[in-house]
Parts: sequence; structure tokens; C-alpha cells
Amino acid sequence: MSQLSPAVSTRLKGSELVGPCHACAFFSDPEEEYRVLLPFASDCAQCGERCLLFLDPAHEQERRERLIDAGIEIGVTPAVGVAELRIWDDVYLRGGRFDQHEMLSLIEEALRGGRQSGRTRLWANMEWVLKGLPGSEDLIEYEARLNPLVEQHTDIVICAYEHGKYSASVVMDILRTHPMMVVGDSVQPNPLYVPTQQFLKDLRQRRAARPGLRSEPRAPGEA
Repeated sequence: MSQLSPAVSTRLKGSELVGPCHACAFFSDPEEEYRVLLPFASDCAQCGERCLLFLDPAHEQERRERLIDAGIEIGVTPAVGVAELRIWDDVYLRGGRFDQHEMLSLIEEALRGGRQSGRTRLWANMEWVLKGLPGSEDLIEYEARLNPLVEQHTDIVICAYEHGKYSASVVMDILRTHPMMVVGDSVQPNPLYVPTQQFLKDLRQRRAARPGLRSEPRAPGEA
């Protein structure tokens, strides 16, 4: 099993949550996401950690209000117990496209930048990929390549996806690229996870067999 996977599941709320951790979470709607992940964010102050959120700019004001209502302080620089919000345009979609290598460098910088201000808890909303901008087809490869990077740190990275917006094949690949998964109010080892190098090898073989193949989300309304 990957070094990213603790032997037992732990609750998302509380100081016992250990890292490194790269987990996927599927939610049926925003309310379920808030119910599960607001406590995950609010614990940063108690645990002496930093909270970083990547989100849809259309939901930025709502997110701010929900964080404030939960007693979470919002700031613009890395600090213990303070939530730092970054919209998709400033992270995943800089320049109007997704560049997985630039994004991996950004994540590395963000996690390293938090070293002086406590461990980082990253809550990342992933529906940016549904915009279908150039590079979005590299989502799954990016998720796989994120594992070795997270493994170098002690941080907790939660990639949040909304049910029903992705094809079955993409959902399966999301599961295969995350060593951990959120189930209810806990995070636990993912039995479907495939180690990064093996997954990338399988992905290359899949693409070689079907040139031009990419793992892409299902467009709204698509069967």
C-alpha cells in the first residue's frame, strides 16, 4: 500500500487526522460538502494548521459567508487557523487553460510555503474541469502525479467532486488515483487505488491502444 495510506480510517474532524493524505470526496450537493468539510476546515485553528481552499469564483462570496458563520477567519497570506481562498482562475485555470505541470509546481509552492505556518489542509473543488478548457483532459494524469508530491509533506489534500457530473469511467479513474477516500465523516484507505507509476503505465498503454483517448468528465445532460 502507498505511504500515503494510513492503516486505519480517521475522522475528518479532529487532531488525529494524519498526513500525508491525498483523498477524493464525492458529494451529492453543496450542502453535503459543507456538512463534511466545514469541520475539516474549522479544526485548523485548534490544530495549529493552515487552511487553503480552491473554489469556483461564482461561489466565492457564499463560501466566505459559510466559513465566517462557522467561525473560520479568512486571510490572504498563509497563517495558522486562517482560511486562504483562491479562485480557479488563479490556480487550475491560469491563462484560460489547465497546465498540469504548472499546477503541480503551484501545489508544491503552496505546501512548501505553509511550512512556517503549520501543516496545510487543502480543500479543492474540482468542477473547473467541466468548463472543458484546453488541458482539462489531463485531469486524471494530474491527480496521479500529485501523489508523489503530497507524499513529500504531511499535508492533507481533499479533492471534492459532485456526483452525477462525471462519466463512470472518469469516476473510476478518480478513485484509482487517490490513495484515500472520504466516506461519511471519515477518511480511509481506498481499496481501488493504483500506485502512481503503475497507473501512468496503464494510462500510456490505454492511450496507445486508442490514440487521442483522454479521460474526460461527462458534459451536463450527457448520458
